[in-house]
Amino acid sequence: MDCDASAIEGPSVEGPGGDAGASARREYERRRGAREQRIREEHPKLGGLILALSDDP
Repeated sequence: MDCDASAIEGPSVEGPGGDAGASARREYERRRGAREQRIREEHPKLGGLILALSDDP
């Protein structure tokens, strides 16, 4: 008895027109940029140092 290989493999995990996790990556980048901007505005002279020494939340 022969089987159709596409029936065994199942559906593709990629959505239409994009990579899996792309929206999560964009949201991460958006939040990271907002955090960096907020810290630099609140601490104009030490903002870069604070960002360099701290880990992302």
